[in-house]
Amino acid sequence: MRFTSLFPRRSQPAPAVPQAHDDFRISDDFEIASLLQQVVEARVPVNLSTPDGLSCTTELVGVNAVARRISFAATTRDMRLRTLVDVDETMAVAYLQQVRLQFDLNGLVMVHGHKDSVLQAEWPRAVYRFQRRQSYRVRPLEHQKPVAHLQHPVAPHEAQSVRVKDVSLGGLALQFSGDDRVIPPGTRLDHVQVELDALTRLDAALRIVHVSVQDVGNGGTPSTRLGCEWIRLGGDGQRVLQRYIEQTQKRQRLVTLAGKG
Repeated sequence: MRFTSLFPRRSQPAPAVPQAHDDFRISDDFEIASLLQQVVEARVPVNLSTPDGLSCTTELVGVNAVARRISFAATTRDMRLRTLVDVDETMAVAYLQQVRLQFDLNGLVMVHGHKDSVLQAEWPRAVYRFQRRQSYRVRPLEHQKPVAHLQHPVAPHEAQSVRVKDVSLGGLALQFSGDDRVIPPGTRLDHVQVELDALTRLDAALRIVHVSVQDVGNGGTPSTRLGCEWIRLGGDGQRVLQRYIEQTQKRQRLVTLAGKG
């Protein structure tokens, strides 16, 4: 099922994807419509998630800037989509090649047709754009001692504080020292508190993408490295994280220059 896209008219259309020097926040209706229409045409998956952990994947099928509504493919048999109607905070995330698009959904309502149903939402007030090529992975400085406070992936009753090995806009790596329990990829970690330094603290949900066991040798204690992706990190969190990465890069360059001097 596809819907005709209705764009606000403009004499000279702006680029569909703003350049890297533009702000993360896009509030111009024409630019929002252009980006969302690309999501429709590419038929890319759109993840809808809530702060309490509800998550489901669908497609954007309608973009109507005149009526100020957008529509997602839906089925009344999917209880997760039906539940979203009663949730106050829902976030949508989609990827257009190297660009991550993120926006909040308001006024969700299920609209039933003769054959299909759609989940409609109000026109986004803003769309946040994060380019993957800017998602540099940085290793925090030693004195920062970054940690993540979470429930153990295979023992939810067990709270732990684990070391953050590196971080990017796409995710982070966690190190579990001396833990030989099997942790399967795909496991979701909710209510994670990440403390990167004294000023940078994030509340997030993560998904484990890959797991590797690192043997330190010489009788040392092995550790488990978890490569995780962010699956819930709000617009403010993304900007805070971006600033942290940029500042860490600058400090690392200064340390390198000082060492060469």
